[in-house]
Amino acid sequence: MSSAVLPDNGYFDQGTYFLVTISPQTWAAVGVGLSIALSVLGSSWGIWVTGSSLFGAAVKEPRIRSKNIISIIFCEAVAIYGIIIAIILQGKIKPHMNVADIGGDYLAAYMMFGAGVCVGLCNVFSGLSVGIAGSGCALGDAQNPTLFVKMLIVEIFAGALGLYSVIVGILMVSNVTLDRNKIDESNGKDKQYLSALEIKKLKTHFCFVIQNLGNALKLRQRAISTAIVYFKRFYLKNSFVDCEPRLIAVTCLYLSSKVEECITQAKKCVTKMKELDHSFNYTMNDILECEFYVLEELDFCLIIYHPYKSLPLFLANSGLEADTIEVVWGIVNDSYKTDVCLMYAPYVVGLGCVYLASYLLKKDLKQWFSELNVDMKDIWEVSRELSDYYDFEKSFLSPASSHDSPEFIYNKLPIRNKK
Repeated sequence: MSSAVLPDNGYFDQGTYFLVTISPQTWAAVGVGLSIALSVLGSSWGIWVTGSSLFGAAVKEPRIRSKNIISIIFCEAVAIYGIIIAIILQGKIKPHMNVADIGGDYLAAYMMFGAGVCVGLCNVFSGLSVGIAGSGCALGDAQNPTLFVKMLIVEIFAGALGLYSVIVGILMVSNVTLDRNKIDESNGKDKQYLSALEIKKLKTHFCFVIQNLGNALKLRQRAISTAIVYFKRFYLKNSFVDCEPRLIAVTCLYLSSKVEECITQAKKCVTKMKELDHSFNYTMNDILECEFYVLEELDFCLIIYHPYKSLPLFLANSGLEADTIEVVWGIVNDSYKTDVCLMYAPYVVGLGCVYLASYLLKKDLKQWFSELNVDMKDIWEVSRELSDYYDFEKSFLSPASSHDSPEFIYNKLPIRNKK
């Protein structure tokens, strides 16, 4: 749904639109389809060429029928090559886009697409070569039986072309997969100093920091949400110990303001941040220098899709009253303080927020959800994650002691290059 909608801005050209608005799963699936479809095309083409010559020559020389069947088998093997690579590619496709590492997902998808095209096209020409060689073998054998073995060797080498493509295709996708199991593996170094709960509190704290700074700069909520996703994706690969989270948070917001075309100045970001946090001693040059590092760690994949665009459509179709829109909208904004934005497609997050809102407002939308072509398991998971967050938020906003405060947790970390 929303993942197939073009971004709101016109910053990217149409070629970029074409590449990034097609999901990685689609690229991979097309690769699977092309590998088997083109291989079958090459196989059937070869069988057609060989079979027509074989049947025609067998009218005059019936003895060639049995041994020249091997040419048909060689042509059929070409289709089997396509089936093999299609099965391998299909096994690497996961149900959901790995929003946490979009660059890695697209790299895997493009490699799988390329492997499918490579194997498919090679098998077309391999099947055609086997077919032509098999046709010549049948006609030659009908005239001179001693030519059969010599022509058979030509067929073997023609069929080997398809086998070579399978080997190359397997090598192309040997180290790639569409997966999303990276969140639990993040912040490895931080776990030496903090518990999992403390890391969660610290991440939530900086989501609030980005939100408050964005509000102070009067940025659009879309830009703030994009910055939070950047921040979360950055710390999937890095740790708080190695990278100062306050600097990264401000840099992500500055970067997102440019991507979402509500540009603010780096100097203004620093000034507002110092008003919110008097211990913040970084300068405009630090932000500009850090921006390039953040870009590199994000693999320069800056287009973020949000539930905001599809949300009005969901609300209109579900029949919820106008006064419930603010409730749903608030839940969507709160969803960025969880990891659902890294785990599920935007439309799934939007539907999960609608589902939770209907539960809180005691609105019965079971019939509407049953008519949607979506996996309700994912909708329930998103709603559960958000419900757990609201329970967690109560203790987060009202810590039992000073030792549970984000500031105390932050000071426990031996952060490098801390100012």
